[in-house]
Amino acid sequence: MKNPPATSGDWIYRPFIDYLCEVDRLLYEQYGIASDNLDRVAAAQEDGDTPQEHVDWLADHDDLCPLGGRVAK
Repeated sequence: MKNPPATSGDWIYRPFIDYLCEVDRLLYEQYGIASDNLDRVAAAQEDGDTPQEHVDWLADHDDLCPLGGRVAK
């Protein structure tokens, strides 16, 4: 059974694997990469960031270039 889409406030309560999978899905879709730092992803979830907020932070922090020159949101 698939979990329903999460709202911005409930990601902190979801299993870490769900959060990680969503971060990786967004990273792959937007930048063609996967996460490589599980501690950083876990900290983002604990801080209450949504997966998209974490991906946005990674993009800014690591100076990522989106695929095709634009980010799908």
